[in-house]
Amino acid sequence: MTYDMKKEALSIVKSTLEDEVDPNKVKDLSTINDQSYKSMGLTITARKSGYIQLVDFITMIEEAQKDDIVIRLEYTIGNYVFASTPIITYWKNNAIEIDELKYLSLISIRRKQTEVQDIEFSINKLVEVAIRSIGHYDPKTATNVIYQIGEILASISRESIFSNYLMDESNKLRIILQKRDFNHYLYHGFGYIRHYAKANVIVSTEIIKVLALMAHSLNTRDYKAVWEFGLFTASGFEDHFLYKIDHQQFYQALSNLAVTTRHEKEYEEYWENRKK
Repeated sequence: MTYDMKKEALSIVKSTLEDEVDPNKVKDLSTINDQSYKSMGLTITARKSGYIQLVDFITMIEEAQKDDIVIRLEYTIGNYVFASTPIITYWKNNAIEIDELKYLSLISIRRKQTEVQDIEFSINKLVEVAIRSIGHYDPKTATNVIYQIGEILASISRESIFSNYLMDESNKLRIILQKRDFNHYLYHGFGYIRHYAKANVIVSTEIIKVLALMAHSLNTRDYKAVWEFGLFTASGFEDHFLYKIDHQQFYQALSNLAVTTRHEKEYEEYWENRKK
């Protein structure tokens, strides 16, 4: 079951992030002057409450190019919005009247979340399995899920461009998305699991191990985020080791993570402070 969930999540990473959104992302952020889009723009409000299931990004870019406007999406896929909530802000470069309903029709709002474009929802389903496994004293299943999530996160780091600006075919800015970086996905993948496993040495050690394994295939840009997450996970664990082997396994995993992410100096400082 968890393997199928992972395949589904990887498929969303491929279809939504890599194929649909990333080709239109602005790669050189120095070319963007977003100060002008921090001023008051015109807003479009939702007509009903529910979860944002789908956004037709390609058509939205095409229509924004025709109308010569810049759009900022105030919420992202998977967010719940109320009727009358402003979900789009836009700025016009001319006096043309904008058909606001046209843009609303490109955003699907329904009662339930779906996995079609929502990578976080797919990850959260795996997270729930891990948390329930921890609660039912099933560390084997929890460990399996942790590695499945690790593979998804590694794929996101490796393949995704973390830019919240989408451009048209003329390289003009058309859509501003809600900002998402690797740290965001990392927290959603392991943050809750870490919380519920905070007194479980075995599961927490596996989190550190999978972080170290992930680091071998991550974009180097994300080394710092993974190291800091691992270091925070290690903090406060001194009183939870029942056996010497637990202690050895845990800190060997953290040491491996430090080496892979090039934070050996920070690990040495942490180790020295811990011994005091």
